[in-house]
Order: sequence, then C-alpha cells, then structure tokens
Amino acid sequence: MIVKFIEQKRQSVPIILHNVYFEGPLNEEMQAWYVKTFGAEPHSTGKIFTATLPGVVSYFSHSEGAVAPTQGHAIDYIGFEVRNLGEFCKKLEAQGITLDSPYRPAPAFNTYTAHFTDPWGTNIELVEGMASIP
Repeated sequence: MIVKFIEQKRQSVPIILHNVYFEGPLNEEMQAWYVKTFGAEPHSTGKIFTATLPGVVSYFSHSEGAVAPTQGHAIDYIGFEVRNLGEFCKKLEAQGITLDSPYRPAPAFNTYTAHFTDPWGTNIELVEGMASIP
C-alpha cells in the first residue's frame, strides 16, 4: 500500500483523501472483490484498475511477488464509514466473509464498528457514526 501527500492550493479544506494504491499479482481480482464487496464503481485504463467509492479512488496495480498483510505494519488498516453497518455486516457474512471482530458498539465514540480482512491481508475497519463526530 502506498500513501502520498499532494498539495492542491485550490482545495477548500486542509486535508482530503483522494486515493489508495493496492499492488499485487492479482490486481484485477482485487478490483473485482472491492467492487463486489463495497459496491464500488469499476474503471480500467490499460494495466491499472480502479474502484471508486464516495471520497476515494482505489488503484489496483500489478506487481510481482506476494502481498504482505497490513496488520502490524505502518499502515495497519484502512477504514470505511458505512451506513446501516449491522445490515452490511450481515451481507458480508452471507457472502462468506468472516468478521475478525463482530459488529458492536464503541461507546467511547458513540459509534459502531466491525473488522475483517480482505483476501490479500488488508485489515479493514468498518465504522458507523464517525461522520457525526465533530
């Protein structure tokens, strides 16, 4: 996974997430999985495949060699704000996805959360309610 910081003087807020890069030998399968799992909009341009969700574009580039899991590394996980998280978790489980930590309240933040790992080892946090925290 690659993290990049770019200055754009015309943006209206101090920090904006634009994209996340995934690399691996199965980049087309990675894109298809994120499209199916999160309902992202797929695009492709040559050898680069993308999946767009509100607020972020995920790039899936081909690379040789195995992909290392994220947990325990500098980028330990990625997170998504999800409406109706309880229902979304039921949908994931119906697709055969095992939750690493089940849907549950996070009272300290007045939110709900769940975690799971994608087939390539990316630790994913799902949260409902973060958008309402000032």
